[in-house]
Amino acid sequence: MNIRLIFIISFILTSLLGWTLIFSFFDSALSIVDWV
Repeated sequence: MNIRLIFIISFILTSLLGWTLIFSFFDSALSIVDWV
């Protein structure tokens, strides 16, 4: 197993996880704005 390949795969997974967290955060923020 290539170390660079493992690094790239882990980086992609963490970036995807980060994007989902950011989008869920923005979604909750927008819902709070809708409530106000």
